[in-house]
Amino acid sequence: SITLTGKGSGGVPELVSHLKDDGMQYMLVRIAAKKDGHDTHRDVFIHWTGPNVKGMEKAKKRVNLGEIESFMVPNHSQLEAISKANFNEKTILDRSGPGSGSHVLD
Repeated sequence: SITLTGKGSGGVPELVSHLKDDGMQYMLVRIAAKKDGHDTHRDVFIHWTGPNVKGMEKAKKRVNLGEIESFMVPNHSQLEAISKANFNEKTILDRSGPGSGSHVLD
């Protein structure tokens, strides 16, 4: 089952404090951005897989990813997060851009 475990206005640092090392979590993050010199935002769907999640659990829960992603709309891009090390606003903005090669926060 899927449960809402939090919401807030503290930005990415607040979000990172809620990530569980032994869980898989899904989130929609609004990031301030610029487009053609204008202030705008980007809504980014991120699915987190904690480093302590076992292989079989990952496989079982990954089956539901498409359904969860379709629920978390609208979003401008989708990222996978597997480490808290680079889980910050700058990296999310960079990796969620249309020309970004990698869509993984590692």
